[in-house]
Amino acid sequence: MLNQFILNIKIKENWGEPTPFVVLNKEFFVLVSLGITNAIVELLIRRFTPFQINDVLIQFSHILIFFLYPSFLIFKSWKRSLFFGLSLFLSIVPTYFLIKKNIFPFYFASLFTLTWVIYCLFFKNYTLQIKNIFVSKLNGWASSALGLMGGLLFCIHLLLVIWLSQSFLPSHLDFPKVFINFFLEVSFSLLGMEFLFRYLLFLRFTERNNFPFWLASTLSTFLFILPFLTNPNFNQNTAVIIGLIYYGLMQGFSSCWLVHKTRSLLPSIVFSLVLTVFLSLIF
Repeated sequence: MLNQFILNIKIKENWGEPTPFVVLNKEFFVLVSLGITNAIVELLIRRFTPFQINDVLIQFSHILIFFLYPSFLIFKSWKRSLFFGLSLFLSIVPTYFLIKKNIFPFYFASLFTLTWVIYCLFFKNYTLQIKNIFVSKLNGWASSALGLMGGLLFCIHLLLVIWLSQSFLPSHLDFPKVFINFFLEVSFSLLGMEFLFRYLLFLRFTERNNFPFWLASTLSTFLFILPFLTNPNFNQNTAVIIGLIYYGLMQGFSSCWLVHKTRSLLPSIVFSLVLTVFLSLIF
């Protein structure tokens, strides 16, 4: 028995190789700076620009922060990244401005889908990289089902909390707002946000910088909820702040867990899209 136990002991090989540590390279600091810049820019826009154009300016800042440098990591060309960002600007910002002016919102909201034409034109030669990022370990249907299930469970929990606390529930559903938010998120905002916070600030750190799950997910989630905490519309009530922190942490860590398990962004995108539609219905 003792001999068998000794034989089963595994001896570590290559003792000269160092134990892998967290890598803090130039790319790490650039990506973290993007997350911090996103919060600072949103804070400055909301506090020092006219209320009527706040959201339009924030969408413009999202183009620069969520897409410009991240797309450079794929294109390896600043010229192509700048052209890509300009194309998104011409497609998103004027359309969003017309919607905020309440000029045929249903019609112009559907024009957000034109961004998919831009994506196809710019990324048609990078299909392998995009597939590895969005659909990796599981197939597309399985990843989508996992994200859908997670999103529904999250929404059911939130609905029960609202009902048990006898909080506000809408007397009617604002379908135009849901329609506009859905097309904006699925065509632009959600994709950029997930790519930055869940891929670049989480999955990429775990794969290339030796970050453990808990550290990468904490960093990603903190930078994700930071803009909400600095939003003057949300930080005037203690209960709202506590709710934002709690559900922001839940959403952030849940999204990171989905990405970690599947090694892809698709389930996190579906998860966040379900949550976005639900919040548009009740608030």
